[in-house]
Amino acid sequence: MKKHIKLVYRFFAVFILGLVAGPASGQDLIQKKLTTNDYKLWSKLATDKISDKAGWISYALRYESHLDTLFVKSTLTGQQYAFAGSLEGKFASEELFACIDNKQNLHLVNLSKGNVDSISGVKEYDLSSDGSFLVTLESKPNKSKILAIRDKNGKMLQRIENANDFKMNNAGNAVLYSLGQNGYYEAGLIKLKQHIVKRKILDNSTAEIKSMTWSKDGNTSAFYTENSTSICLYCYDCRSQRLSSLKELPRATFNNKIITNDSSIPLKIADDNSAVFFAYKNAVHSILQNPVVEIWKNDDKYIYPNSVLAKSYNKPLLAVWYPKSHLARPLSCEKYSWVALSGNQKYAVVADMLQYEPQYDNFAPLDYYIMEVSNGYKELMISNQSGHTQYMHFSPNGSYICYYKNDIWHLYDIKKKTHSSLTTKTPFSWNSLEDPVNRNKISFEFYGWSSDGKSILFYDKYDIWQFFTDGKQPVRLTDGKEKLIRYRFAAVRQNKRRSNYSTTNSLTINLKEKNILEAYDSKQGSSGCFILNPEKGLQSLVFADAKISNIRKAAKRDSYCFESEKFDKSPSLLLKSENGIEIKTIIQTNVQQKKFYWGHSEMINFENTQKDTLSAALFYPANYNPQVKYPLVVYIYEKLSHKLHNYVTPSIHSTQGFNITHLTGNGYFVLMPDIYYERGNTGISATQCVESAVKQIIGKGVIDSSRVGIMGHSFGGYEVNCIITNSNMFAAAVSGAGVSDNIRGYLTVNSEFNNAEIWRFENQQYRMGRSLYEGKDSYLRNSPVFNADKVNTPILIWTGKNDNNVKPEQSTAFFLALRRLNKKSIMLQYPNEAHTLLSKNTQEDLNDKAMDWFDYYLKRDKPADWITETN
Repeated sequence: MKKHIKLVYRFFAVFILGLVAGPASGQDLIQKKLTTNDYKLWSKLATDKISDKAGWISYALRYESHLDTLFVKSTLTGQQYAFAGSLEGKFASEELFACIDNKQNLHLVNLSKGNVDSISGVKEYDLSSDGSFLVTLESKPNKSKILAIRDKNGKMLQRIENANDFKMNNAGNAVLYSLGQNGYYEAGLIKLKQHIVKRKILDNSTAEIKSMTWSKDGNTSAFYTENSTSICLYCYDCRSQRLSSLKELPRATFNNKIITNDSSIPLKIADDNSAVFFAYKNAVHSILQNPVVEIWKNDDKYIYPNSVLAKSYNKPLLAVWYPKSHLARPLSCEKYSWVALSGNQKYAVVADMLQYEPQYDNFAPLDYYIMEVSNGYKELMISNQSGHTQYMHFSPNGSYICYYKNDIWHLYDIKKKTHSSLTTKTPFSWNSLEDPVNRNKISFEFYGWSSDGKSILFYDKYDIWQFFTDGKQPVRLTDGKEKLIRYRFAAVRQNKRRSNYSTTNSLTINLKEKNILEAYDSKQGSSGCFILNPEKGLQSLVFADAKISNIRKAAKRDSYCFESEKFDKSPSLLLKSENGIEIKTIIQTNVQQKKFYWGHSEMINFENTQKDTLSAALFYPANYNPQVKYPLVVYIYEKLSHKLHNYVTPSIHSTQGFNITHLTGNGYFVLMPDIYYERGNTGISATQCVESAVKQIIGKGVIDSSRVGIMGHSFGGYEVNCIITNSNMFAAAVSGAGVSDNIRGYLTVNSEFNNAEIWRFENQQYRMGRSLYEGKDSYLRNSPVFNADKVNTPILIWTGKNDNNVKPEQSTAFFLALRRLNKKSIMLQYPNEAHTLLSKNTQEDLNDKAMDWFDYYLKRDKPADWITETN
């Protein structure tokens, strides 16, 4: 270990901050125009952790140059340490902080003494729950690895040579490890007590140990052993010290099948430690030969590319093993390959994914069968139910399944085998909730279960509702509807969705504890955080005309850190106690911004032609002069007004050629409006919304109505293509990777997903609502290429030549149509790029060319050579 003097780290921290974020001195600050050479000074804030008692906070500053730095800072004294190349770390109470940098150096900070130690070659590490032990997997110069157990002061307590891997249990008091040497492998257990206990579990195995996992309570572990000829499954009971193995699958129930180790069917132990869920597959799988001819049949379940993909994949399936009784049985199979487990893992739900194929939705309907895991008995639970994963949720106690069908949320009681309605069917309006996947209007959006499984939490447009499994009257937990404020549970690290095989586990919320809510004023753009207190109800923590995000709570204090930002105020990391008034600034990022002219943002409300009130985010140019009328660039993609207070670090490395600060810094207004769509009239309704929003800005007298441009990417590119065929409002347009021909798009195979794009037009983003042959006029009316003769706007079209999402032929078709009609257009095709641009060179090229295009047509600057030169 290397000893480092605290002073070195203090100097490094001051140096980094002083270099890129030194405050300007003096009362009169002389500002200057921002240039691309200045962009490298900007960083992005990434809040990491807050210690248990809120005494310390860690955060990272990330740069385009990747010279990232992690800081850990005292909230009391301001003392801080900096670690270049690190992005996240871990606290052990208020005493220890640990992080790994990009050179595999583990840095350990004794927060009470101020000592900083480093350990080189660390590939992985973890801390015990009480912070008393540090576990590391370290590389040695000879490429072997060691597993080391140290105390919190860095003293070596246990050293295991030739280690391969380790896994700490949820309780943070035991470690499962594997090691190997000369073709022999060992698995063992280390209990992290006052006196460390090390125990071998498996010794002298000729197969490598993989996929080590723990049960929820840490009393059972499981793993595979794998070599070139076989895979075996092991389960270890830590209490009885009994090791069980499953080396072959019983032929009676697994005909010609073998155990397999596959990440899509992760190894899992039942919560009651009685069973292990594992993957199996066919022992023999034939390899498809290249055919002389491809045969596509209209009545095949899948179209040919998807069918070939399915046949070429030896799909892993789910099985269960009971180590004590030595019984194993399949849960899913080739026919019923969709599978998920109930909350207590006593039941499985299975379905035949091909039953209703061919069909033309993204998620085929399924007949779901519920199966008793212990005996394999199954019966039909619900038929013709959407396969959308967000439409079925399992209670954590294993008693219920909640599902959405026919615009109603239902509850299925597993033991009673009964169905009941939770919500009622209500008429939808233009501003009802919209499903983010298939864009259908929905009454309520499922969020999660209460931790006791007795109630379900739903969102409506503004509020959070609690519905009860016993049929009691539902309760509205927030008062957002009256204030037009949208409340949602804050995303916290402790509550993440995890795999439930074919779907994901539902989130659980302990309503007996305080919960953090995020709040957003959809009309004004203000936001904040509230505490949902089981005793006092809704309590405001912070609410401001800013974007409040990334909130963290100290585990043992009612103290919270969060980020606050505005378009003209770089993110700051703040600390506030629940009942306190003072808000303490931990770090204010990018203070060098004071030296430069900067724009600001404003929420605009406008009406579309149907008199619906919508919102748009308007961004003012840097060094705005109210005596000048400026050009305007409109950027579109469905709804964007919520980005009002997003701080956008200046960059010319956007993957889509668009950066708000880059535009406002070069003298442009930027408008990002919300768009509401009429089914079967997507492009027309987009035109009406965008035109209404622009007219609202023209009415403010701040822009030149003859110098308005429009820009979009992907679906936004399609919207741009549509709008310029329906409107003469725009003097220039930039469209990236956008559909131009609805007919061609509808009848295209998406090679990224190996399915026909029909579903995307009928039932998803393009919102046609019916097939091409039922609504031919709608498809043609909203298809830019068929209306290209109406285009009077010069357009710059760009695409990646390897785009498998929106085929580059869509851009080519629109360009050729405009070329045939002698309409001003230029197309950029980027070789080796896909739906978005990933190479820095191509990003810079697109950003530069988009700016050149707008500068020429909106500012009337001299055109760049690439615009005017011809071959």
